[in-house]
Amino acid sequence: KTTVARLVAARAGAILIRTDAERKRLAGLRPTDTSPAGFGEKLYTLEVTRRTYMTALGIAERLLTAGWPVLVDGTFSSVEERAGARELARRHAVPFTVLWCDAPDAEIAERLRRRAWDPGEVSDAGVELLPRHRAHYIAPTDEPDVIRIDTSVVIEHAVRDALGQLSGAPSLRRS
Repeated sequence: KTTVARLVAARAGAILIRTDAERKRLAGLRPTDTSPAGFGEKLYTLEVTRRTYMTALGIAERLLTAGWPVLVDGTFSSVEERAGARELARRHAVPFTVLWCDAPDAEIAERLRRRAWDPGEVSDAGVELLPRHRAHYIAPTDEPDVIRIDTSVVIEHAVRDALGQLSGAPSLRRS
């Protein structure tokens, strides 16, 4: 998800806001500091997650007010989290789209294993959390403005697919 978000933001000229980095910043950590925890523990409690998303959307609001397009990279696991972002876009009269990056669990698990060895990685999510995450994730299947991206393909293809479906969205062009 983050790789797709980073590449889409760069190619669309949008500013990328990473919830993983904001979560660490709010805790007084550097983005690459590790803070491993079980599902729903430490930096990953519901309260910290709520604060993280409120902060990320606050940053997005300031950027939108200044006329910049933004892409917020986060799991947005619940309808409520996505509704907050959707409401922000509505208030600023900019188009809103959820890029739902999806892949089979085996593919996600392999990426998480590889990512664990990357010293520059910001996210603490590991393969051991995947089953709990999947169990608590509410997919945006019945929500408006959702583009489902198959990220089990070559990432470049997923990025092209996302950009192709987003093409023409005014929120991706600076005013």
